[in-house]
Amino acid sequence: MHVFCYQDNRFALVTLMPMGQQVFQQMMIFSREFEAHLVAGLGEEEQAGIRQTLIHIQEKFSRMKELGDE
Repeated sequence: MHVFCYQDNRFALVTLMPMGQQVFQQMMIFSREFEAHLVAGLGEEEQAGIRQTLIHIQEKFSRMKELGDE
């Protein structure tokens, strides 16, 4: 599995043990099902808008965190 750090564009190669792989798969399934449930009934444009807004919030939070770390 590759992990990407958005703050400084670094990558890391992570190897999970079998139990970690199982937990990761369960989390991914839950995440996809939860997202599908949240956006059920919304059009594709609405979903895209929500995702874009969440990305913007995440980026803003990351910048705020960076300022706090200085």
